[in-house]
Amino acid sequence: MKKTTRPQSCQVNFSQPCCAKINNNQRYIIEFNPGSTLEITFKNLSYNHSAKVNVEIGSQLQRQVSLQPGQIQTKKYPISNFFSKITLSNQAVQADTLVQITCRKIHEITKIPLEYNKKINLYIQKQNGYIVSAAYERVVYVLSKEYFPQFNSSSSPIYLRLSGGSGVIKDGDTVIIETTETSVGDNKILGAWSTKALYYYTGGYKQQEWTIRKKIDNDSTIHYGDEVYFTNHYHQGQWLCVQDSGRWLTTKKEANVYWLID
Repeated sequence: MKKTTRPQSCQVNFSQPCCAKINNNQRYIIEFNPGSTLEITFKNLSYNHSAKVNVEIGSQLQRQVSLQPGQIQTKKYPISNFFSKITLSNQAVQADTLVQITCRKIHEITKIPLEYNKKINLYIQKQNGYIVSAAYERVVYVLSKEYFPQFNSSSSPIYLRLSGGSGVIKDGDTVIIETTETSVGDNKILGAWSTKALYYYTGGYKQQEWTIRKKIDNDSTIHYGDEVYFTNHYHQGQWLCVQDSGRWLTTKKEANVYWLID
């Protein structure tokens, strides 16, 4: 029986490209949020053999990329709202014909409305960082823990969800910010508490309610690629932002910190 290997995979975003080397008959899966343009550079690392790479967006096969020995090609792939995965497969006949892949997310091509409960990343362009996984937990009671999310420019961002409603999210809506991390269990709702750093906890508190507002008020719909800010309902006028240390989340009055929906 022919042995199959699990394909490599990567999540691409504005600050973090995907880079890999795939051998003949290997696959590489790139995941992303919809409404993107992906720029992919293909480099044949063999100077003796040609290579061919199949490109599949969702289930739609694109034009094959043919590479002569040592050749480099760069292609751009506009991605619609319906796809969140691109699969590359090295079809080289000769063994050990490596193709180097570098994929960058370069901009949003269309304004795709953001709906409740869809996976997103939250990114601050000025600080070049995302909300990433919770790194510290504090035991409050025997069966209760608090999980503190981090802000980082070098780690992979964690997927979040904005819940609390249905349909398309509008400017001025009240939203709940949830992490998708399985390690936190039911303690997944971000709140602004008496501690300086924000942490995830079980739901049902006013400290976990946020108003989402657009930086540029050109229409009422929140889209992927929009910059937004969040104000807390309990601590009125306090914006979601990052502590001066640059690691933990906090709130600050009129912080003027805008999060890009990625």
